Amino acid sequence: MPSVVIPACNEEAVLERCLSSVLAGQAVDGLEVVVVCNGCHDRTAEIARGFDDSIIVVETDVPSKSNALNLGDKAVAGFPRMYLDADIELGPGALQGCLDALGERTLAVSPAIRFDMNGASMVVRMYYAVWRRMSYFNESHLGTGVFVLSESGRSRFEAFPPIIADDGFVRLQFAADERVALPNFHFTARAYRTLAELVAVKSRILSGTLELHAQHPELISQEEKTRGASLWRVLRSPRVWVSIPAFVLVKWLVRGRVRQKRRDGTLHQWDRGDSVRATGDS
Repeated sequence: MPSVVIPACNEEAVLERCLSSVLAGQAVDGLEVVVVCNGCHDRTAEIARGFDDSIIVVETDVPSKSNALNLGDKAVAGFPRMYLDADIELGPGALQGCLDALGERTLAVSPAIRFDMNGASMVVRMYYAVWRRMSYFNESHLGTGVFVLSESGRSRFEAFPPIIADDGFVRLQFAADERVALPNFHFTARAYRTLAELVAVKSRILSGTLELHAQHPELISQEEKTRGASLWRVLRSPRVWVSIPAFVLVKWLVRGRVRQKRRDGTLHQWDRGDSVRATGDS
């Protein structure tokens, strides 16, 4: 009996869409779904309870994604297990495709990512045009909002640590040939609309990466060195060359913001694109 763990912090604008993609779009029998409402002060829990009687709803006052993931693990028993961000939408058959792909050697699976650019500004579109050609998005990519672990894969670690980069922590538990991104199945992540939102969220991600490197150096040796390969993939795509300055600008702004957050003592602040969620567009 597979299970799905969805951590959700003030996700009333997007949760219904996520749950619909899981329960109406997957046709997986016996599916166990838990929504862990952490630090919510909106209608997230009410929406989860009202969506389907089978959904387990856990509430905690602690606004922590890692804590929510651990509470979700305790609330369900089934494997394989999908961990899914509440602002993600699974494509048709994606969960079953992941379940079918797991095996003795393949312990972690994710659908391939698609970006919805609706409403994104020009500079954001240019950034994504370059970013999605990074070697990071290869056949062993895992995460960016969703991944599925077999029971053996989940046994690689005891609990989700209290760090920002939970997906990076999970990805580095596995060698490249133990994790797979499935090109024939997808999930949708919505791009941030403004440069300010993009820089804020990318700063959080960079902060999380630095934190992961500092707290779990034993995992970093497994990380692929893809910088040169990424540059080559971009250079092989002349259509995106015009977007490179926007990409470099965002990277420069992100590094400057992280340096400032270090000075302010707010490095671990969780930034996200709330203005997009406010309209229900993620």
